Amino acid sequence: MNKIDTQIRKIKSSKSIGLMTHVVVGYPNLRANEQLIQALVLGGSDFVELQIPFSDPLADGPLIMQANEIALKQHVNVKDVFKLLNNCKKKYDTPFLLMGYFNSLYSFGVKRFCEEAKKNGASGLIIPDIPPEEEHQENFLYYCFKNDLYAIRVLSPASTSKRVKINLNYAKGFLYLVRGYGVTGSSIKMDKRLKTLASNLKKNSSLPLALGFGIAKSKDIDDVRDFADIVVVGSAIIDIIMNQGKRINFRFIEKYLRSLHL
Repeated sequence: MNKIDTQIRKIKSSKSIGLMTHVVVGYPNLRANEQLIQALVLGGSDFVELQIPFSDPLADGPLIMQANEIALKQHVNVKDVFKLLNNCKKKYDTPFLLMGYFNSLYSFGVKRFCEEAKKNGASGLIIPDIPPEEEHQENFLYYCFKNDLYAIRVLSPASTSKRVKINLNYAKGFLYLVRGYGVTGSSIKMDKRLKTLASNLKKNSSLPLALGFGIAKSKDIDDVRDFADIVVVGSAIIDIIMNQGKRINFRFIEKYLRSLHL
């Protein structure tokens, strides 16, 4: 069984909301990433999302874009991500998902990428910009299936009904709802379009729904409790690190996550 399914069962049995945390690999640096991930796991992360730094991360908000820029200045690449992932696999039972943009997979080779992702401990992939036609042309879904990697479907209010239907047909693990391109980390306010999409997804799929924008405090979680099975905390963690400067208090990050009272 894929680790994502195992973790979702645990979340459901606990009757709480699941937590997925987000790390831009290479931000603030690779050495700090090891300590950061430890803090995230100890802080109660059910899933950890490792982002491959990319020059044009369209689906991300300003803070995560800035973190990508800093990582790229240190020449962090896909191989560095796999190395970090492998180290995590040896230490934690937490499911790790790789998040990135299709150009990174294409440049590395889709088949090779999926094989390396599985070998190094990934349970799933989150590729928000891959169009359905590319998935078939590059055999992306086939290689995910072959390597027991869940291709997590990313949806937003801008997704057409056709795109939503296609995504639901191939969805595994959970569905990932974002506000739109360039707005992860923005206000958590659930506007009418988001509520409608979340409601429709709940009606048409038995998969859990993860919300990936603006979660920073307990009240934010309370505001989406009727819709979300999993909340994603990413920009808030980066904001803490940026405000702390060179001396990062990882224990503070751990305590911060526990304070969310999921």
